[in-house]
Amino acid sequence: MSDNNALTRWHSACGKVILFGEHAVVYGVPAIAGGIQQAMRARIIQSAPNEIRVSIPKWSVDVCQGEHRPGTELFEAYLAFLLDKFQLASRGFCLELDPTITHASGLGASAAVAVASIRALADYAKRPLSDEDINTLAFGCEKIAHGSPSGLDNTLATYGGIQLYQRNGEQAQCSALQLAKPFRLLVALSGKQGFTAATVERVAKARAAEPQKYDAIFDSIGNITARASNALQHGELAEVAELMTENQLQLRALGVSCDEIEHVISLAMSQGALGAKLTGSGDGGAVIIAPGASEEKVLAALRNAGVQCFTITLGVRP
Repeated sequence: MSDNNALTRWHSACGKVILFGEHAVVYGVPAIAGGIQQAMRARIIQSAPNEIRVSIPKWSVDVCQGEHRPGTELFEAYLAFLLDKFQLASRGFCLELDPTITHASGLGASAAVAVASIRALADYAKRPLSDEDINTLAFGCEKIAHGSPSGLDNTLATYGGIQLYQRNGEQAQCSALQLAKPFRLLVALSGKQGFTAATVERVAKARAAEPQKYDAIFDSIGNITARASNALQHGELAEVAELMTENQLQLRALGVSCDEIEHVISLAMSQGALGAKLTGSGDGGAVIIAPGASEEKVLAALRNAGVQCFTITLGVRP
């Protein structure tokens, strides 16, 4: 769409990788996550009078308010929720989004959509919002998307950086971690989509049936996360990589890994990677890999196997 049709500037939001603590974070255990800069952009552009649309060309999404198309339910629900919050239902406009990450991949795409959309709509409505306000609204969107979210994705989408996050009921504590050294990771897509709400619900049902077993796994993940926080802050990146692999063993025990994820991990480790794990809810989605000195070799092997991947560096100011 031409910039001549733009009614606001572009507004951005971060994606995320969970380094440690996914699933356990839902039950009050700390998690560590890092923001993927410029993962999502949103702006308001002109549309037909009285027509309100959401357009995400890279995801083949183009839906008008009130339409009910398969695969667009989430965007319609977000739109209805945010139109009510900003009292914009009587205007005609198009919310255009430009992602650099894929959806259903464990990289926080739904939260990034929410935060970027909120920033663009707030600009259009001439309603200045603090980051805290944006994060609260985005958490409302995440509840629509995932039922019982931890709040981690919307927090990373809003603030970025490296965050140590812990939730206690409706209250959350979030503190920025200062890394002693930049931490370079490969992010590889397993080729299978993962759906957070379904996986979180399945884990919740399993925990309800066997609370001692699952709480012991969550406690182990919490211990790994605490050790990883210390290692990150002291620049002990080889230990961080080893802890990633330990965390993956616990995620396997939770039953949230899958053959596609395990294939990517096995391939990376066979090429000299120092550690690897799924990131996000699992059952598909993405894998994060600490390649160490073998980055080029690991990247080549993954790409030769048809695995889509990219690099990120955590601990560097954008």
